[in-house]
Amino acid sequence: MKMKNMISPLILAATAFLVLNGLSGCKGDDCEPGEDCHVHDQELITRLQVQITDSASGTLVASPTFDDADGAGGNPPTIDSIQIMSNTTYNVALKVFAQHGDHSDEITSEILAEGDEHLFCFTASGVAVTIVRTDSDGVYEIGLASRWRSSAAGQGNLRITLKHQAGGIKDGTCTPGDTDIEVDFPLEVL
Repeated sequence: MKMKNMISPLILAATAFLVLNGLSGCKGDDCEPGEDCHVHDQELITRLQVQITDSASGTLVASPTFDDADGAGGNPPTIDSIQIMSNTTYNVALKVFAQHGDHSDEITSEILAEGDEHLFCFTASGVAVTIVRTDSDGVYEIGLASRWRSSAAGQGNLRITLKHQAGGIKDGTCTPGDTDIEVDFPLEVL
């Protein structure tokens, strides 16, 4: 009788250990070498970097950044201005970072891997800039890569919004889904 009572708690403890260890460890299928393999309950996007390259020369001309290291409600974010030349075409790449407790990780590759659930939307106001997304999930555009074409000089604003469109609701527009991040960059065309 004593042996039977001891086996049940041992089996229960071993099962609990295996289940908890499996939930808190890395997922071997999802983790690539060099990637952050920690399981995160919620990602707080705290940094968005816009890498602007002149399409003719291939030269990186600017990397304006939105940075809100302590997240919403804390200190105000820093937002760099974007300055580009008139009548010029640029290739643009976005880099996205998320805060996980006391450290920040780039999650651009995660967004690309889940491209069928994400869409970057670009809204320029007060300036003549045409933006075309140049990457896709195989069906719809994503927007981590885009081509910008400026025309006349002017000052305005560029809103960059990342929409999370999970569950098969992505339809190529910015209407469905939740907003993961939205940043208004001051934009000047010189």
